[in-house]
Amino acid sequence: MNGVKVLSRPPSGGRNIGETVFADRFWSLLSSLRHLYFTFSFVPSIPRIMLVRDFQILTGKTLSTSGSSKKVNVVASIGLAVGGVFGMAGTIVPSENLRNFAWAIDGLALIAATTLLALKFFRKGNDTIAAGFLIFAIGESVMLSGMGAGLQGSAPAFAAGASLWATALVLILYPRDFPFWVRLAGWLAALFFLATATEIYSGQPLTPLSSPLPFFGYPFLVVTFAGWIYTLLREKQ
Repeated sequence: MNGVKVLSRPPSGGRNIGETVFADRFWSLLSSLRHLYFTFSFVPSIPRIMLVRDFQILTGKTLSTSGSSKKVNVVASIGLAVGGVFGMAGTIVPSENLRNFAWAIDGLALIAATTLLALKFFRKGNDTIAAGFLIFAIGESVMLSGMGAGLQGSAPAFAAGASLWATALVLILYPRDFPFWVRLAGWLAALFFLATATEIYSGQPLTPLSSPLPFFGYPFLVVTFAGWIYTLLREKQ
């Protein structure tokens, strides 16, 4: 029926009772498997995100609890706060060793925080913001790789990282998920870092501590971090 062949058991012949019971179970299982195969072979492939959504609609349950989301927000907020504090501290300490130490903590904290946020927004279905946070983490990694070369030697890595920062901020702040003042500070920071990267690519001898660029971009970036923290901690679960 409907092009599906019905399995029939072979005659029992001279088998004993044990062999007959085993054969009956085997053929019953095989028939069930064939029925499942022909049933689902006509169902088109469904994207995983639709399966997750339908699971949530039908069961009323979510795959990630509000408690775990709150923990992610807290951990990401701590990482952003640590990154902002140590990043600004690295711009004012007189010792090169202390500056490298502060910027190392800054970079690692921001990489952890923005990677968590990328996963968070990806699960929420906001791919644009998720991609922005992922690119920010990549940019921070690039900057971290050139930190040991000194201010002058780290200029190429800083230019690459600054351009990635600018791209990330545009993607994160283009949707209206964050308050206006956060988006404004982020847009200004993106402009400063994009201009810095352009100047370095043009051959200007800029370093991470040059003024006015990129030095004046750091406060706007830290304000953006503060806005992200503010939004995460006030998020309704």
